[in-house]
Amino acid sequence: MTSAQYLSNLGQEKAKSVKENFNNPALFNVSVGLIGGNSEKSQMSKGITDQELDKFKEYIDFISKMDSFTAYVREAIKDKEETLDGISMMSINDWIKYSGHSPQPVAVTFSEWLESVGKVSPVISTEEPERPAPEVTDIKVLVKKLPLKEYQEYLELDTRAAVLGKLCHSDKAPLVIARRELLEILGKPLKKDGEGRDTCIYEYTPSVNTEKFEGIFEDLQAMYREAEKKLNKVRFDLREAETARYQAESSEYKNKLEAWNQEVRSADQINKDLRQEYAEYRNEIGRQQIAIRAEFEEWKVSERSRISKLKIVIPEALQATYEYLEGLGKKEEKKS
Repeated sequence: MTSAQYLSNLGQEKAKSVKENFNNPALFNVSVGLIGGNSEKSQMSKGITDQELDKFKEYIDFISKMDSFTAYVREAIKDKEETLDGISMMSINDWIKYSGHSPQPVAVTFSEWLESVGKVSPVISTEEPERPAPEVTDIKVLVKKLPLKEYQEYLELDTRAAVLGKLCHSDKAPLVIARRELLEILGKPLKKDGEGRDTCIYEYTPSVNTEKFEGIFEDLQAMYREAEKKLNKVRFDLREAETARYQAESSEYKNKLEAWNQEVRSADQINKDLRQEYAEYRNEIGRQQIAIRAEFEEWKVSERSRISKLKIVIPEALQATYEYLEGLGKKEEKKS
């Protein structure tokens, strides 16, 4: 887990350096000269070139891979911690169910006990139905129910949409601002400052092919819209399936609960002496349950120790990114 965190941090450092290319990109060169002077114009600043613009999609792919690797690693670490917490909160019944342990003794219903001792008294013959699990609305919880491959695809799609959104979607996105500035200088390519012979004329010229920029800008926005569309589809389907599950279980629970309540209402007063004998029987079951619970607590301590030593599995989809970061990590170790 420590190694994965280190590689994740290393990937974020590399992604951060690549993201610098998106910080306030200028799409024009700025030159200055004096109106009354005979000297040639001097270039004050340069905008990005066509060659640099061509690398934008490559930058996005790189950032998406680094971010998705980080997202997977952080979720894996979080899942491990949640697993440890889950053990702490696990019920003894769940432990028995999934470990194959012999079931703990459970007191039978009053009517079953009466039958076993050869006595008769009107009692409730069924147990109260179990409530359905609450409907899950948190999409972060729902996506974890997806198969590993689909879950990884969702994380990569989510990070890609986030990167594209920050780059070219909102009014404050770097490319949106740069495009707005480009359109302004195309309308007013010359600006002056000062008076008389000291007046400076600033000439603004595009540093990129404007048609090519518009094409790439539209491609990036289309990529963002497509990513958001796919994300919304996955989220909608997951929520629809969860709602259907909850409604079906709630309906079944309502019917069972009504039947159980009816049985409770129709039950007669149970003999006091029989209830006392039944209570003694349940006390014995309780003592046996305490013994099993002690065993359960010992298992929890052991299982937490085992899980703490587990390593993170890198899926095939992230293998290339992992190998790339591992190589960088080895180079960093040699330098140190």
